[in-house]
Amino acid sequence: MSENLIDARKSRRKIIEFLTKQQLDDSCCAEKLTQVGLRGKRRILELLAAWLVSFEPGTRLSDSDRRVLMNTQLDIEGWLQLQQREAALDESKDRARYAEGELYKIYGRVAPNGTLSILLMSGAEKDKAERAQEEYRSAKANRESIERDLLVVRQDIQKTIGRFLREAASPESLQRLVKESSVKEDLFRLIQDAGQNGMSVWEPHAQGQMSLLREIEKELADSRKSIRLPMQNRGNQNRP
Repeated sequence: MSENLIDARKSRRKIIEFLTKQQLDDSCCAEKLTQVGLRGKRRILELLAAWLVSFEPGTRLSDSDRRVLMNTQLDIEGWLQLQQREAALDESKDRARYAEGELYKIYGRVAPNGTLSILLMSGAEKDKAERAQEEYRSAKANRESIERDLLVVRQDIQKTIGRFLREAASPESLQRLVKESSVKEDLFRLIQDAGQNGMSVWEPHAQGQMSLLREIEKELADSRKSIRLPMQNRGNQNRP
């Protein structure tokens, strides 16, 4: 009888070990699936963002692209204007930076030590240095003003992209994008890859869990058998 009780305890310990492993495997699988899902979503969002940015001023949108973009609540004309504004400001910034650099060279030649040099000058020499200083400062202020405007436009661009991606990533929008957009083939491939990557994680996990379940069922059966045998023997001893 004592041996049967020992066997029953061993079975219970094994069952607890199997259940613990089962829970740990579930947690590990859930984490892997989360990472797979995040990677898949990031690749999809990167594709959609690149697609949106590709619509520059002068680009002719197909009717299907225009429809799906409007479905994501995107102000298409406003977006193109933002792109155009950014390009124009970027060019202006480069010109302003070049002009500032050239004027700084002139200022550096006539006043090597800046304001201190001017303080030690007089007459026409001082007037020339002060004029060079003022022209350089004006060019610098102009370049900084353009950069501030460019920063505002780029922030608006980022906000627009963010709003677009939130709308485009919804199941309804993705379904239309996969059917109608000019990136439908690439988008379908990314969605398919994400599904396959998820299955490559889930299938081995499901098989492992089924194997653990069979082990648990076996130990439960052995445990019941170990408990039932002493009770049957006791019943036989009580018979006349």
